[in-house]
Amino acid sequence: MIVLDTSVVSYIFKKDSRALFYLQQAHGRRALISFQTLEELWHGAYFGGWGHKRKHELAN
Repeated sequence: MIVLDTSVVSYIFKKDSRALFYLQQAHGRRALISFQTLEELWHGAYFGGWGHKRKHELAN
């Protein structure tokens, strides 16, 4: 099991090149996020003016 930090989840969601390292480390392992990470992601979505489609992608 591996717990992903907000920055790592953000890299993955944005398809940032820095995500590759973390995706390799998480491969084959159960990945989790904390409730704090979830709230930070939603905070960024709200104050970033994300549209319905992108918020839906974050929710799923």
